[in-house]
Amino acid sequence: MSKNRFILAMHKLAALVFFLMLIIYCRNIFIFNAQVTSFWMSVLTKSFASLFIMLNFAAAVGLFLAKRWSYWTAYFAIGFTTTFLSSAYLPFINLLFFGKLFFLSLYLSNGLFLALIIYLHLSQVKPNHPPPK
Repeated sequence: MSKNRFILAMHKLAALVFFLMLIIYCRNIFIFNAQVTSFWMSVLTKSFASLFIMLNFAAAVGLFLAKRWSYWTAYFAIGFTTTFLSSAYLPFINLLFFGKLFFLSLYLSNGLFLALIIYLHLSQVKPNHPPPK
């Protein structure tokens, strides 16, 4: 398998992970929103959910099409989801660990996924100068 085919396959895999994240967690966000009684908490929850959906959808579509702007949306999506929603991009992490181990595994799995996105980003960057001989 050539390097370009490998990079394209990794783009598709990353896009699939973002789409899975949308499918799995959107339902949970809106179920939580139905349980909120305060008006302002409901507004805050809906705005977080909307931002989550927009960031992850833009990252998934951009990574699937291998666009350069998709990396920046992926960086923001991973940071936002990890910080504000405490959700792992690998769905089984939530089921395997709990307590302090959950947060360690959350940061580790999302950090590894972020490293994959950074690798894909750096593999698309073309050097300005040829390497010295």
